[in-house]
Amino acid sequence: GLIDAGKSNFLTNVIYEYIPPLKREIDFIILTHPDLDHIEGILGLMKNFKIKSIYITKSLKNNELIKTVFEEIKSREIKTYYLNENNDFKINNFEFNIFNPTKDTDFNTDANELSIGIEISFNSCSIYTAGDLGSSGELKTFSKLKDKNIEILKVGHHGSKTSTSNEFISILDPLVAIISSGLNNSYNHPHKEVISTLSENNVKILNTQTEKSIEIIFNSGYLSLKYNNNHSYLKCL
Repeated sequence: GLIDAGKSNFLTNVIYEYIPPLKREIDFIILTHPDLDHIEGILGLMKNFKIKSIYITKSLKNNELIKTVFEEIKSREIKTYYLNENNDFKINNFEFNIFNPTKDTDFNTDANELSIGIEISFNSCSIYTAGDLGSSGELKTFSKLKDKNIEILKVGHHGSKTSTSNEFISILDPLVAIISSGLNNSYNHPHKEVISTLSENNVKILNTQTEKSIEIIFNSGYLSLKYNNNHSYLKCL
């Protein structure tokens, strides 16, 4: 499965390395919210792979790209599910726990605040990601996160200072933070404030600008991380 589809056809080209030539199927894609850099790539994916299901969040945001994406999803009859905190689900041995949007979310709000916040767990190992959800939205997840052990955090909003507050990191207490941001991007992501927050909380930082492809493999009781020429292991709590 995939979480978000990136821009243009970049992701389509990358995942050819991971899916065997005779199995051009993707079990599911979670689209955290409808910004271009999160959904545009699904157009190429739908042309090159059979996608079994799509999980998305409701949003009133609308433009030509969003219209095109949803027209393609409908024409290909891909099963589509709208998620909120009541829609936890399980695929094989993986559990998907939804923290955002909440059941009382105002869908007239900014699209970033509607981002799907989700914990993905396999046995005792967990990863948390929440699209471009801001700091205030991250704080709302505390009631469900406070009893969790999260080994890996996919840093919010590509490392923007609008996410990843010190309070959030202190409670989440991840071992590793992964920042996905383009090299020399116009927003200067990741912001130095976020790097400082993670460093001060003794969180190991991996950034796609330097590590490029970061592979995470779930095992029983530990996570395996591969990037560049490094291969390390995390024991799950």
